[in-house]
Amino acid sequence: MNNLIRCPQVLCSNSSLVELNCKYCKLSENCVLNWPSLESLTLTNLLLGDENIKQISSGCPQLESLELSEFCGLHHLHITSPKCTRLLLSEHRHPMND
Repeated sequence: MNNLIRCPQVLCSNSSLVELNCKYCKLSENCVLNWPSLESLTLTNLLLGDENIKQISSGCPQLESLELSEFCGLHHLHITSPKCTRLLLSEHRHPMND
């Protein structure tokens, strides 16, 4: 996961996004997500920390579907989005391959 692309701040604040699929991306911990219309988010091949889940939950009030695939770094998953009814997690790995 060394070849991750940092998500540009301009993409982190977009009121017109309804569906987003990202591969090989990294959300910085100080990134402020503002996706008020986002309903479906799919993230694949990424390094994801607990703080990123908080960012997603707080920045996506309309989120209905969250899919995380081939990801590492997450220790706790706490989704607070009231509309999120679909959660799919696949191929979680520890960052140090433990």
